Amino acid sequence: MEINITIKGIEQFTEAVALLASAIAYDKGIKNTGQAAKALLPEEKVTKTAPEEAEKASKVTQTEEKATETDITIEDVRAAFMAKNTKANTPKLKKILNDFGVRKVTDLEEKDFEAVLKALEEVK
Repeated sequence: MEINITIKGIEQFTEAVALLASAIAYDKGIKNTGQAAKALLPEEKVTKTAPEEAEKASKVTQTEEKATETDITIEDVRAAFMAKNTKANTPKLKKILNDFGVRKVTDLEEKDFEAVLKALEEVK
């Protein structure tokens, strides 16, 4: 498999990496994408940082882990929709969106994410 990506700025790069990591983590049933991404890296690819940078990164990671342990992100919801997206499921997915009063996934409200994921679980 070959994937080609054209990125025109650091913001697009970080968003693309985050979405990819989120999709992989969701596919593997892992909620914390940071841990999932780290688990996918071979040991020799993990670089060591200076002690100050490592401590700073650790604090940021801990904060992110607390946020992601209970929070469902739009990326999680988008990945769930993508996983269920087949020709046969298209009407069911559209109905879920309609039930929540939106036309597209990005219009969903954060308060509805958990209910949307539960509705998606029922789609076969």
